[in-house]
Amino acid sequence: MKESILEVKNLHFAYDEHHTVLDGISLSVFAGERIAILGSNGAGKSTFLRCINLLEQPDAGEILING
Repeated sequence: MKESILEVKNLHFAYDEHHTVLDGISLSVFAGERIAILGSNGAGKSTFLRCINLLEQPDAGEILING
């Protein structure tokens, strides 16, 4: 079984109690894969990427790089 190079598990992020942006997002990326993150304006694409590179601190969930 291939090991993921990036794994995001059940990621949650909200700017305040009324503005939930990410609600349980999970993703696995394996070596050699290329992915695209698509969505409408305001869907949370940039916030998701900012959480992955720790420019934003997620409220809950895990981000694993190379296991």
